[in-house]
Amino acid sequence: MKSNITSNNNFLESRVSKLSTYIGIPIFGIITAFVFLDNDIAYFSIEFFAHMLISTIITSFYWLTSRWIVKKLWKKYPWHLEPLKHILIEVPALLFSAIAITSLSWLVFYFTREEMMWDTLKFNITIIILLVLFLSTYHEALFFFFQWKENFNKSAVLEKEKMEARYESLKNQVNPHFLFNSLNTLLSQVKENSETSNYIHNLSDFLRYSLQDDELGIKALNDEINIVKNYCFLQKSRFGKNLQLTMEVPAAINHFALPKLSLQMLVENAIKHNIISDEKPLYIRIYIKDEYIVVENNLQKRFEEESTKQGLTNIRKRYKFLSAKDILIQEKNDKFTVELPLLTITTK
Repeated sequence: MKSNITSNNNFLESRVSKLSTYIGIPIFGIITAFVFLDNDIAYFSIEFFAHMLISTIITSFYWLTSRWIVKKLWKKYPWHLEPLKHILIEVPALLFSAIAITSLSWLVFYFTREEMMWDTLKFNITIIILLVLFLSTYHEALFFFFQWKENFNKSAVLEKEKMEARYESLKNQVNPHFLFNSLNTLLSQVKENSETSNYIHNLSDFLRYSLQDDELGIKALNDEINIVKNYCFLQKSRFGKNLQLTMEVPAAINHFALPKLSLQMLVENAIKHNIISDEKPLYIRIYIKDEYIVVENNLQKRFEEESTKQGLTNIRKRYKFLSAKDILIQEKNDKFTVELPLLTITTK
């Protein structure tokens, strides 16, 4: 659904942009032609129409150049994410393009016109600056509108998906109180500090964490790391020493956050899609790289297990609403790595 909304927005943006270009260039070409029209040029003469044509061509250069600059900056430095970089690059780029186009246009008239007086030159420069300012403002407003429309649609889709996820969770999950009461009853029947007791403790913690309803869908990094440790403890009861987890996460960065259970999902994917045996143990390493947390494992695929990549797709979708950064996936030689951007928890 989200991809359809994005494609529809892109289609609408393309149509509106083309339509405004086809209409805007001739209109502004004619307006600027009359602004710069010399008194000695007779209306509807050959020279008059030549002046109109040249003015329209030059205007098209101004129009298309300013649109190209604004479009590139919206992709590289969106206003809502990096406004300072956007404006600091946009202003010099527009001025440079205006100077370049104006210089070329004046060369065209150099051999056909008398030398311009200083007052005329100042007037021409003022009009050109106003034209470029108007065109850049128009294109910025157009991109602002489409960005707002896309964000509005994304918010609506996200709200719908959250409601659907909650509904599915309510349909599928076992009553938590019954589940935890049963685990506590089972725990009371086994010896404390035994392997079975530790397993039940970890299972109880994992299920409680999984069933918590979080409005924002993000958890502190420390919580996500602890739940991965719980999960790996449960898996080690099945795989033993053939499953090795290494954590290299300093305590100093625990103020960061991650989408809930995203780290556990990556570990689960590594266990699900790789061979784990005495001959081929699975090594999972979790470490920090710049402002990313990396999950890395040695690659030994189960060829009978075809991956749908649904887990990675879900994580990527969640990051689109939480961060400007995307997750990074790399399969190289005998290693598979996924890098998740660390999120910052904002407190009100």
